[in-house]
Amino acid sequence: MIHALLLITGVIFYLLSAVIFTKPAFADNQEIITQINQFRASKNIPAVQADPLTCSFAALRVKEISTDFTHNGFYDRAKSKSMPYPRYKLATENLARTSKHNAVEMWIKSPKHAANMLKNTPVVCVESYGDYYAYEGLAI
Repeated sequence: MIHALLLITGVIFYLLSAVIFTKPAFADNQEIITQINQFRASKNIPAVQADPLTCSFAALRVKEISTDFTHNGFYDRAKSKSMPYPRYKLATENLARTSKHNAVEMWIKSPKHAANMLKNTPVVCVESYGDYYAYEGLAI
């Protein structure tokens, strides 16, 4: 009983901290979100918007990839069902190591990355850390 209460309290704290303490992608990366939405509009696909939960995960992933530039952290979480989302239908990830002005262009030129940006994941976030960029997409 106590363990369940502690677990529930921890989950509530995590979700609230994501909402209260996580800066939205719009603060630093609105230009990238705008570019993604322009790409989606060119394919007649609705715009995406940032969300505190995806921004929290993108911020974590972008710091992880600064020392291990792979999708392993994403794939490992998906495989072990330990994604930081209470529930979801689809989660996607794009990574880049480039300047801010080239990230979306690089992703568009890569069929797999472009496909991720076109998927039905209306909730996204792009976070940066130095010249690393992490795009996280989510469908709930």
